[in-house]
Amino acid sequence: MSLPQLRNGLVTRAWRVGPAVCALVGDCRSVQAAEYAHVMFAAVPPEPKARVGVVAEVNPLASFGVSGGSHYLGVFDHKGHRNVDASDDLSDAKVFAKRALEVVAESLGIRERAEELEPSSVTLSLGTYSEPPALTTGALTLLGRSGGARTASAAPAPLEISPPMASIAPPGPEAAAAENPERLFQSVATLLVLDGHLAQSERDHLGVLGRRLGLSASKADRLTQQVIAGKKSIQLPGPPEARWRLFEELVTAAAADGEIHPTELKALGAVAGKLGLEPHELQSRLTAALGRIVRRNSP
Repeated sequence: MSLPQLRNGLVTRAWRVGPAVCALVGDCRSVQAAEYAHVMFAAVPPEPKARVGVVAEVNPLASFGVSGGSHYLGVFDHKGHRNVDASDDLSDAKVFAKRALEVVAESLGIRERAEELEPSSVTLSLGTYSEPPALTTGALTLLGRSGGARTASAAPAPLEISPPMASIAPPGPEAAAAENPERLFQSVATLLVLDGHLAQSERDHLGVLGRRLGLSASKADRLTQQVIAGKKSIQLPGPPEARWRLFEELVTAAAADGEIHPTELKALGAVAGKLGLEPHELQSRLTAALGRIVRRNSP
């Protein structure tokens, strides 16, 4: 079986994984999250020397005495070698499914009971990279979230969407200046409100960003309220170094809540296009940013 292909940077196929079930399906929309664990790919099939960072979102498993949360499972190479220890070939879906559940169980300290894992209890997120990542998670899994952990009962988000996105404004008359902290702050805030919701983690991120830019708390709050009211857009500064700074800030902010919303992805794609970035380069930056979030939140 071939690995899932991508369309416009979004996952178009998924593996349904269970103790006795492993089938390649043609479209994520046909998969019910309540029935199967999902193995999502957030990049093209692995190239030679590519690696795969794996993170599992585990729902509370009371019968196993395991609480929910994220469990980092390690880095696999394109042949399935986990941290240079294993020898499974991940190109075989059935072998991968079996190995994935074993790794999840091992991570939870219940490897001997791997076959008892309910398929709806674990969501695996994967991302492939042309260079070995430090710690990364699949960026663009499209399952919904509840609280801080992804839940198996959440319905998959549709793949075909055309959400309104922030306008990418041309440089203003003052764009020759190196950088405008307020404009940078509001561009980041604009990205975060595209999905119609400003999560607490995103508010916290804006607070940190405001302090880093030398903005007072009242100023940052006022700027945020202007964005929520729809009065601001993502504005690209003139100098190339300032544009790249803004882009990196946008990527970091988009990953602040642990996932990349499709509306954020679309806006980031527009900015990346202005910078001449290829889709896989954008995706690499997104997965790296999500990896930093996972590492920071890991005990």
